[in-house]
Amino acid sequence: YWTLGSGPAIQTRYGNAEGAMCHFPFLFEGTSYSTCTTEGRTDGLPWCATTADYDKDKKFGFCPSELLFTFGGNSNEAPCVFPFVFQEGKYDSCTTDGRNDGYRWCATTANFDTDKQYGFCPNRDTAVIGGNSEGEPCEFPFTFLGTKYSSCTSEGRSDGKLWCATTSNYDTDTKWGFCTDRGK
Repeated sequence: YWTLGSGPAIQTRYGNAEGAMCHFPFLFEGTSYSTCTTEGRTDGLPWCATTADYDKDKKFGFCPSELLFTFGGNSNEAPCVFPFVFQEGKYDSCTTDGRNDGYRWCATTANFDTDKQYGFCPNRDTAVIGGNSEGEPCEFPFTFLGTKYSSCTSEGRSDGKLWCATTSNYDTDTKWGFCTDRGK
């Protein structure tokens, strides 16, 4: 879904841009972003501007996120509920557990074992390739060498490839992957 020179083609939902596509890169509070971000939000929902300058135009939409909706399943696009119980385990994110097709899913109530309500998690533009977290989404912001990052970075690499942590703290968890634009 990449379009030459403009980042991923991501259609937004909700927000005030009527489903317009994300515009990458975009400016927010003077910083340039080339992926969806959670900066400026307290609810953890990833968003993007739909024009080049959010500070000026204030047009935005939400990026696909299991916190907003799921698809398929039996929950009519209801969002995931975290944490949820599945086979007596607690889950704080989408999982492929219990499936052999690799699809990420979540419960849409607090207890799948009793309610059997679920949906499939939307692909996130921030799903990583390689590293030790294949297919997991980036976690923004994340800490690397004591510094907080709100988008993919090439810090710590000599090849310039963009990467992100897939937990909030790389320093303690060392979970990471390459961002899908591979630094191009």
